[in-house]
Amino acid sequence: MEIMQAIKTCTYANLQTKLYNFMKNIEYQEAAWKHHANGIVRIDLIQYLFFIFNMCVCFGETQFYLLVEIMKGNCNILIIHASLVLSSIVGFNSAMENGDLKCKEKERHALLAFKQGLQDEYGMLSTWKDGPNEDCCKWMGAQCNKQTGYVQSLDLHGSETRYLSGEINPSITELQHLKYLDLSYLNSSGQIPKFIGSFCKLRYLNLSNGDYHGKIPSELGNLSKLRHLDLSDNELSGAIPFQLGNLSLLQFLKLGSNSNLRINNQIQGNVEWLSNLSLRILDLSDVQNLNDSSQHTLQFLLKRKSLEELYLINCSLSDSNVLPLFDSHLNFSTTSLNVLDLSENQFDVVINDIQLGA
Repeated sequence: MEIMQAIKTCTYANLQTKLYNFMKNIEYQEAAWKHHANGIVRIDLIQYLFFIFNMCVCFGETQFYLLVEIMKGNCNILIIHASLVLSSIVGFNSAMENGDLKCKEKERHALLAFKQGLQDEYGMLSTWKDGPNEDCCKWMGAQCNKQTGYVQSLDLHGSETRYLSGEINPSITELQHLKYLDLSYLNSSGQIPKFIGSFCKLRYLNLSNGDYHGKIPSELGNLSKLRHLDLSDNELSGAIPFQLGNLSLLQFLKLGSNSNLRINNQIQGNVEWLSNLSLRILDLSDVQNLNDSSQHTLQFLLKRKSLEELYLINCSLSDSNVLPLFDSHLNFSTTSLNVLDLSENQFDVVINDIQLGA
């Protein structure tokens, strides 16, 4: 209980007070015991060990050494030892406050291996250099947690005129504290790697405009903390995996502008897997077979209470898909939907009777 209370109330000022009181206590004991018959100073080692432990817990130090001295005559060695430990930890804290905490060696090597699998024609990774004094926390696109030194964000997004090329090296999975990953416009001709689903802390993932082909890996359904997923503007095909329904925190899902992505699959119950999500923005533009799915599919999508924006551009929708919406007298004033884009479809009627909530 005493240790837990110390952790909760730990501050640098509090630590200074603890050190002062600790030193005064040592001096008092030294004065009281200096005439001890055996000349042995009986310092309270339990109190000392707890003090060192308290300092290390406060500042996140995980590797420290305790030297237990059996001393005679005085306790100067113990005082010097305590001072040295405090000096080391205070220096560690100062480095954190100044943002000088370097990245983890393991993660630095992982990023360098990731770089080796890429072609950097435009110098986007020019700051990524190998060397014992290199700090990957200062590399362009990388951001570390200031308290731990772990890489928590990797933003290497490109554009139509400036981008990276190549494949995503599996070494990137060493960044298990990653919360933000943007590799949009990475010019890749492969498939989305299954190991992307191993980032258990990831909240943002953007792999748009990457020329990825093949199926969306079902492993992406393991990213339980994901809030933003953008796989648009690729060459993805096949059925959208129902495992994406496991992403209960997902608010933004963009799957539009892929070559042959389908939403109609009887095994996964059309789009019912979306009912597990609290989406605010959903883009299914160019998704195939939406017009062949159940007549209730559109109604199901439009009545999602959390949904604010829905994009169904160029989905080959026809009057037969839309007219049931009119017949059901849908009124969206009670929902959050305020953007519905049905452009570039195959309508003969004028859509003007759908009232969206403001």
